[in-house]
Amino acid sequence: MSRARAAHTRVVSEGGAEAVDTFMDLYVGWRERARAVHVSSERWDRAADADERADAFAGFSSALEEEGRAARRFGEFLAQADVFAAAGAGEP
Repeated sequence: MSRARAAHTRVVSEGGAEAVDTFMDLYVGWRERARAVHVSSERWDRAADADERADAFAGFSSALEEEGRAARRFGEFLAQADVFAAAGAGEP
């Protein structure tokens, strides 16, 4: 089972509907930003001249930073779900 799937299972069983909504929002946001990185990378690759490449690279860099922030937020949520699951299971 993937880590995201395992975390989703814990969130559903431990956190209720609000936690599931947060999980899904963070996951979908991260995946959307990952897709934006892919699209901006393709735009950068197809850029015809130096000005267009510079603009495309700036867009790619921005998209990559946003994807990184979204991934960190999702990762922090997963870590928090791990802590709550451990607490519920009587682990330290």
